[in-house]
Amino acid sequence: MVDRYSDPVRAILMADRGYESFNTFAHPIRKGMYFVIRMKDINSNGILSAYDFPDREFDTHIRTTLTRRHTKETLGNPNTYTILQPSTDFDFLDENCMYYDIEFRIVRILLDNGTYICIAANLSGEEFPLEEINKLYRMRWS
Repeated sequence: MVDRYSDPVRAILMADRGYESFNTFAHPIRKGMYFVIRMKDINSNGILSAYDFPDREFDTHIRTTLTRRHTKETLGNPNTYTILQPSTDFDFLDENCMYYDIEFRIVRILLDNGTYICIAANLSGEEFPLEEINKLYRMRWS
């Protein structure tokens, strides 16, 4: 019997902090791959600081349209659009593609020491509840 973590059909890209970016998330999504990537916490200066998340454990989805355009539409709808800075790498925006829809899951887990970790993933919440995401992330060091 093959467990769901070692099944070659379900290879999972796992990464620690330092790899969080919309570009890093978009590449495996486009290739039909799965990922589990640790992010900076909601109270830091990372991607999650732009969102209004509760200061507790949670399991939610981010759906946003990435763009570099500064228009009334994009500036006036921060819940719909994420404006990327010109210096931010993103391989799928150019003069032919001004908008890019992306969706992924954010899991915030309370650790035994009272701190939190945030993890981005594109695994189903039904098949991989919060506890399973935590187990998967801990496997990165084994």
